[in-house]
Amino acid sequence: MRALTPRKRASAALKKDDSRAQAALDALRDGLYHHYWLARWRAIQVLQETAPKNDDAAIVELLRLCQDPTPEVRVAAPEALEKIASRGHLDVERALEQLCADEFACVRAAAVHAVERLGTLCCPRTTALLARVLADTAGEVRQAAVHALSIVADVGDAVASQGLTRVLVHCEEKRRIKEHAMLVWKLNKENAPQGSGRFVDTNGQSAKTFVRLHDRAMAQEREYETATRTAATLALQRVANKGDPLVIAALQWTLNDEFSRCASQVSFASIVWSLLPL
Repeated sequence: MRALTPRKRASAALKKDDSRAQAALDALRDGLYHHYWLARWRAIQVLQETAPKNDDAAIVELLRLCQDPTPEVRVAAPEALEKIASRGHLDVERALEQLCADEFACVRAAAVHAVERLGTLCCPRTTALLARVLADTAGEVRQAAVHALSIVADVGDAVASQGLTRVLVHCEEKRRIKEHAMLVWKLNKENAPQGSGRFVDTNGQSAKTFVRLHDRAMAQEREYETATRTAATLALQRVANKGDPLVIAALQWTLNDEFSRCASQVSFASIVWSLLPL
Protein backbone atom coordinates (compact mmCIF):
# COMPACT_ATOMS: atom_id res chain seq x y z
CA MET A 1 0.00 0.00 0.00
CA ARG A 2 2.85 2.40 0.73
CA ALA A 3 3.88 2.32 -2.93
CA LEU A 4 0.55 3.86 -3.94
CA THR A 5 -0.24 7.56 -3.87
CA PRO A 6 -3.11 8.74 -1.61
CA ARG A 7 -5.30 9.24 -4.68
CA LYS A 8 -4.68 5.70 -5.93
CA ARG A 9 -5.30 4.25 -2.48
CA ALA A 10 -8.63 6.06 -2.29
CA SER A 11 -9.57 5.00 -5.80
CA ALA A 12 -8.83 1.41 -4.87
CA ALA A 13 -11.17 1.75 -1.91
CA LEU A 14 -14.05 2.44 -4.26
CA LYS A 15 -13.60 -0.90 -6.03
CA LYS A 16 -15.47 -3.45 -3.98
CA ASP A 17 -13.67 -6.36 -5.60
CA ASP A 18 -10.23 -4.98 -4.76
CA SER A 19 -8.54 -6.77 -1.89
CA ARG A 20 -6.83 -3.57 -0.85
CA ALA A 21 -10.08 -1.67 -0.42
CA GLN A 22 -10.29 -1.82 3.36
CA ALA A 23 -6.68 -0.79 3.82
CA ALA A 24 -7.19 2.13 1.45
CA LEU A 25 -10.28 3.26 3.34
CA ASP A 26 -8.40 3.03 6.62
CA ALA A 27 -5.55 5.11 5.20
CA LEU A 28 -7.93 7.82 4.01
CA ARG A 29 -9.83 7.80 7.30
CA ASP A 30 -6.57 8.11 9.22
CA GLY A 31 -5.70 11.14 7.12
CA LEU A 32 -9.00 12.86 7.88
CA TYR A 33 -8.34 12.43 11.62
CA HIS A 34 -4.58 13.01 11.54
CA HIS A 35 -3.12 15.31 14.20
CA TYR A 36 -1.16 17.27 11.57
CA TRP A 37 -3.32 19.78 9.69
CA LEU A 38 -1.53 19.25 6.36
CA ALA A 39 -2.39 15.55 6.44
CA ARG A 40 -6.06 16.40 7.00
CA TRP A 41 -5.92 18.94 4.18
CA ARG A 42 -4.39 16.38 1.81
CA ALA A 43 -6.98 13.78 2.77
CA ILE A 44 -9.74 16.26 1.87
CA GLN A 45 -8.19 16.71 -1.57
CA VAL A 46 -8.19 12.95 -2.09
CA LEU A 47 -11.73 12.64 -0.79
CA GLN A 48 -13.17 15.26 -3.12
CA GLU A 49 -11.54 13.65 -6.14
CA THR A 50 -12.65 10.10 -5.37
CA ALA A 51 -15.91 10.19 -3.40
CA PRO A 52 -19.08 9.76 -5.47
CA LYS A 53 -21.64 12.52 -5.70
CA ASN A 54 -23.93 12.83 -2.65
CA ASP A 55 -21.89 10.30 -0.66
CA ASP A 56 -23.34 10.60 2.86
CA ALA A 57 -20.23 9.37 4.67
CA ALA A 58 -18.01 11.87 2.84
CA ILE A 59 -20.41 14.74 3.52
CA VAL A 60 -20.51 13.91 7.24
CA GLU A 61 -16.71 13.94 7.44
CA LEU A 62 -16.49 17.24 5.58
CA LEU A 63 -19.11 18.82 7.83
CA ARG A 64 -16.98 17.81 10.80
CA LEU A 65 -13.89 19.31 9.19
CA CYS A 66 -15.76 22.59 8.67
CA GLN A 67 -15.18 23.04 12.42
CA ASP A 68 -11.47 22.21 12.21
CA PRO A 69 -9.18 24.49 14.28
CA THR A 70 -6.91 25.14 11.26
CA PRO A 71 -8.17 27.74 8.75
CA GLU A 72 -6.58 25.97 5.76
CA VAL A 73 -8.68 22.91 6.53
CA ARG A 74 -11.80 25.04 6.97
CA VAL A 75 -11.17 26.44 3.50
CA ALA A 76 -10.68 23.02 1.93
CA ALA A 77 -13.81 21.49 3.50
CA PRO A 78 -16.42 23.77 1.80
CA GLU A 79 -14.50 23.56 -1.46
CA ALA A 80 -14.79 19.77 -1.31
CA LEU A 81 -18.47 20.01 -0.41
CA GLU A 82 -19.05 21.93 -3.63
CA LYS A 83 -18.02 18.83 -5.58
CA ILE A 84 -19.66 16.16 -3.43
CA ALA A 85 -22.86 17.66 -1.99
CA SER A 86 -25.92 18.84 -3.89
CA ARG A 87 -27.80 22.10 -3.72
CA GLY A 88 -30.32 22.38 -0.89
CA HIS A 89 -28.69 20.05 1.66
CA LEU A 90 -29.88 21.50 5.00
CA ASP A 91 -26.91 20.40 7.14
CA VAL A 92 -24.47 21.72 4.55
CA GLU A 93 -26.25 25.07 4.41
CA ARG A 94 -26.10 25.39 8.20
CA ALA A 95 -22.37 24.62 8.24
CA LEU A 96 -21.70 27.17 5.48
CA GLU A 97 -23.71 29.79 7.34
CA GLN A 98 -21.42 29.37 10.34
CA LEU A 99 -18.32 29.57 8.15
CA CYS A 100 -19.57 32.85 6.67
CA ALA A 101 -18.92 34.37 10.11
CA ASP A 102 -15.42 32.87 10.49
CA GLU A 103 -12.62 35.06 11.80
CA PHE A 104 -10.50 34.47 8.69
CA ALA A 105 -11.48 36.19 5.43
CA CYS A 106 -10.22 33.28 3.29
CA VAL A 107 -12.58 30.92 5.11
CA ARG A 108 -15.52 33.30 4.72
CA ALA A 109 -14.79 33.68 1.01
CA ALA A 110 -14.65 29.89 0.52
CA ALA A 111 -17.95 29.53 2.38
CA VAL A 112 -19.65 32.18 0.21
CA HIS A 113 -18.43 30.48 -2.96
CA ALA A 114 -19.88 27.22 -1.65
CA VAL A 115 -23.20 28.92 -0.85
CA GLU A 116 -23.35 30.03 -4.48
CA ARG A 117 -23.06 26.40 -5.61
CA LEU A 118 -25.00 24.68 -2.82
CA GLY A 119 -27.48 27.23 -1.42
CA THR A 120 -31.18 26.79 -2.10
CA LEU A 121 -32.27 28.93 -5.04
CA CYS A 122 -34.80 31.72 -4.46
CA CYS A 123 -34.69 31.01 -0.72
CA PRO A 124 -35.21 33.97 1.67
CA ARG A 125 -32.80 32.48 4.22
CA THR A 126 -30.00 32.11 1.66
CA THR A 127 -30.63 35.58 0.27
CA ALA A 128 -30.62 37.13 3.75
CA LEU A 129 -27.33 35.40 4.57
CA LEU A 130 -25.62 36.73 1.45
CA ALA A 131 -27.08 40.19 2.00
CA ARG A 132 -25.46 40.27 5.46
CA VAL A 133 -22.14 39.16 3.98
CA LEU A 134 -22.24 42.17 1.63
CA ALA A 135 -21.15 44.25 4.63
CA ASP A 136 -18.06 42.10 5.26
CA THR A 137 -14.81 43.93 5.96
CA ALA A 138 -12.88 41.92 3.34
CA GLY A 139 -13.22 42.90 -0.30
CA GLU A 140 -12.86 39.34 -1.62
CA VAL A 141 -15.77 38.22 0.57
CA ARG A 142 -18.04 41.07 -0.53
CA GLN A 143 -17.22 40.38 -4.17
CA ALA A 144 -18.05 36.68 -3.75
CA ALA A 145 -21.34 37.56 -2.05
CA VAL A 146 -22.38 39.87 -4.90
CA HIS A 147 -21.75 37.17 -7.47
CA ALA A 148 -23.55 34.57 -5.35
CA LEU A 149 -26.60 36.82 -4.99
CA SER A 150 -26.82 37.19 -8.75
CA ILE A 151 -27.13 33.40 -8.96
CA VAL A 152 -29.36 32.39 -6.05
CA ALA A 153 -31.64 35.42 -5.55
CA ASP A 154 -35.06 35.50 -7.15
CA VAL A 155 -36.03 38.24 -9.59
CA GLY A 156 -37.59 41.10 -7.66
CA ASP A 157 -36.16 40.00 -4.30
CA ALA A 158 -36.26 43.18 -2.20
CA VAL A 159 -33.54 42.07 0.24
CA ALA A 160 -31.12 41.27 -2.58
CA SER A 161 -31.90 44.49 -4.45
CA GLN A 162 -31.39 46.65 -1.36
CA GLY A 163 -28.12 44.93 -0.50
CA LEU A 164 -26.75 45.27 -4.02
CA THR A 165 -27.84 48.92 -4.13
CA ARG A 166 -25.87 49.65 -0.95
CA VAL A 167 -22.81 48.04 -2.49
CA LEU A 168 -23.20 50.10 -5.65
CA VAL A 169 -23.16 53.45 -3.85
CA HIS A 170 -20.45 52.43 -1.34
CA CYS A 171 -17.35 54.23 -2.60
CA GLU A 172 -14.44 54.89 -0.26
CA GLU A 173 -12.07 56.58 -2.69
CA LYS A 174 -12.19 59.90 -0.81
CA ARG A 175 -11.39 58.08 2.45
CA ARG A 176 -8.42 56.32 0.81
CA ILE A 177 -7.03 59.58 -0.60
CA LYS A 178 -7.39 61.33 2.75
CA GLU A 179 -5.89 58.41 4.69
CA HIS A 180 -2.86 58.18 2.42
CA ALA A 181 -2.26 61.93 2.46
CA MET A 182 -2.47 61.94 6.26
CA LEU A 183 0.07 59.10 6.47
CA VAL A 184 2.52 60.94 4.20
CA TRP A 185 2.08 64.11 6.28
CA LYS A 186 2.78 62.28 9.53
CA LEU A 187 5.89 60.53 8.19
CA ASN A 188 7.35 63.76 6.82
CA LYS A 189 8.32 64.65 10.37
CA GLU A 190 11.06 62.31 11.48
CA ASN A 191 11.43 61.04 15.03
CA ALA A 192 7.96 62.04 16.16
CA PRO A 193 7.67 61.12 19.86
CA GLN A 194 5.66 57.98 20.63
CA GLY A 195 2.21 58.89 21.84
CA SER A 196 2.03 62.09 19.83
CA GLY A 197 -0.56 62.63 17.11
CA ARG A 198 2.07 62.34 14.39
CA PHE A 199 3.69 59.13 15.57
CA VAL A 200 3.38 56.18 13.16
CA ASP A 201 4.67 52.72 14.01
CA THR A 202 6.40 51.56 10.82
CA ASN A 203 7.56 48.23 12.30
CA GLY A 204 11.18 49.12 11.66
CA GLN A 205 10.68 50.00 7.99
CA SER A 206 11.76 53.25 6.42
CA ALA A 207 9.12 55.90 5.90
CA LYS A 208 9.45 55.59 2.12
CA THR A 209 8.95 51.82 2.20
CA PHE A 210 6.00 52.09 4.60
CA VAL A 211 4.25 54.64 2.38
CA ARG A 212 4.83 52.49 -0.70
CA LEU A 213 3.35 49.42 1.02
CA HIS A 214 0.35 51.44 2.17
CA ASP A 215 -0.18 52.74 -1.35
CA ARG A 216 -0.07 49.17 -2.65
CA ALA A 217 -2.65 48.08 -0.08
CA MET A 218 -4.93 50.96 -1.06
CA ALA A 219 -4.59 50.01 -4.73
CA GLN A 220 -5.62 46.43 -3.98
CA GLU A 221 -8.58 47.66 -1.95
CA ARG A 222 -9.54 49.95 -4.84
CA GLU A 223 -9.44 47.06 -7.32
CA TYR A 224 -11.68 44.92 -5.11
CA GLU A 225 -14.15 47.77 -4.65
CA THR A 226 -14.32 48.52 -8.36
CA ALA A 227 -14.82 44.87 -9.29
CA THR A 228 -17.45 44.45 -6.57
CA ARG A 229 -19.46 47.49 -7.60
CA THR A 230 -19.26 46.46 -11.25
CA ALA A 231 -20.54 43.00 -10.33
CA ALA A 232 -23.31 44.59 -8.24
CA THR A 233 -24.43 46.60 -11.25
CA LEU A 234 -24.67 43.49 -13.41
CA ALA A 235 -26.44 41.60 -10.62
CA LEU A 236 -29.03 44.34 -10.27
CA GLN A 237 -29.80 44.03 -13.95
CA ARG A 238 -30.92 40.46 -13.28
CA VAL A 239 -32.40 40.75 -9.78
CA ALA A 240 -34.01 44.19 -9.54
CA ASN A 241 -37.53 45.01 -10.67
CA LYS A 242 -37.98 47.40 -13.53
CA GLY A 243 -38.67 50.90 -12.32
CA ASP A 244 -37.34 50.40 -8.78
CA PRO A 245 -36.68 54.04 -7.77
CA LEU A 246 -33.90 53.16 -5.29
CA VAL A 247 -32.00 51.19 -7.90
CA ILE A 248 -32.44 53.87 -10.56
CA ALA A 249 -31.23 56.54 -8.11
CA ALA A 250 -28.17 54.46 -7.19
CA LEU A 251 -27.25 53.92 -10.82
CA GLN A 252 -27.68 57.60 -11.61
CA TRP A 253 -25.52 58.51 -8.60
CA THR A 254 -22.84 56.20 -9.94
CA LEU A 255 -22.99 57.90 -13.32
CA ASN A 256 -22.53 61.30 -11.67
CA ASP A 257 -19.69 60.21 -9.36
CA GLU A 258 -16.37 60.90 -11.10
CA PHE A 259 -14.39 58.00 -9.64
CA SER A 260 -17.24 55.52 -10.13
CA ARG A 261 -17.70 56.58 -13.73
CA CYS A 262 -13.99 56.30 -14.54
CA ALA A 263 -13.55 52.99 -12.71
CA SER A 264 -16.62 51.35 -14.19
CA GLN A 265 -16.11 48.47 -16.60
CA VAL A 266 -19.72 48.23 -17.79
CA SER A 267 -22.14 50.44 -19.68
CA PHE A 268 -24.27 52.01 -16.98
CA ALA A 269 -26.44 53.76 -19.52
CA SER A 270 -27.66 50.49 -21.02
CA ILE A 271 -28.34 49.05 -17.58
CA VAL A 272 -30.26 52.14 -16.45
CA TRP A 273 -32.31 51.86 -19.62
CA SER A 274 -33.02 48.16 -18.98
CA LEU A 275 -34.34 48.95 -15.50
CA LEU A 276 -36.55 51.86 -16.47
CA PRO A 277 -40.28 51.15 -16.31
CA LEU A 278 -41.96 50.12 -19.53
